Amino acid sequence: MSYPDAGHLAQSYSLTTRLINNFITGITDAAACATPLSSVNSLNWVLGHILTSRQQVARALGGEDFMPEAASVRYMTGSDPVTPESSTMIPLSTLQEFLQASQESLADALATAAPEDLAQVIETRFGPRPVGQHVAGLHWHETFHVGQLEILREFALAAEE
Repeated sequence: MSYPDAGHLAQSYSLTTRLINNFITGITDAAACATPLSSVNSLNWVLGHILTSRQQVARALGGEDFMPEAASVRYMTGSDPVTPESSTMIPLSTLQEFLQASQESLADALATAAPEDLAQVIETRFGPRPVGQHVAGLHWHETFHVGQLEILREFALAAEE
């Protein structure tokens, strides 16, 4: 096995959920859409992107979707930047509700995931992978973006001053 077991994956997602909640608490929608450079995504976009990846995890684990498909598509890699004027901007409070729903979905799916479930090979954008390897890889991707959220939080707070 080249990936963590379901218990460790559940623990990892629980930890990053707590971190994300800490980083988005007290941020306004306008500040969440601010960017330090035109080439850098906003806190709102990064959070939505994390949720899009979590939707992939939920699906790989046989869990339920927790956000509408249109919302998921809005935050996929390569999608347009999110600004306060964006007609497709999803408020931070709604993204936070999706985050909570995602955590519940992932916790439930991982609580019942047997080793053979994680060993099942599925097709991913990187080719065939065991579910456990796919989920662990998407969690690594999440941790990368959680680090960005910490920095974007500081920028958002400074933008509000």
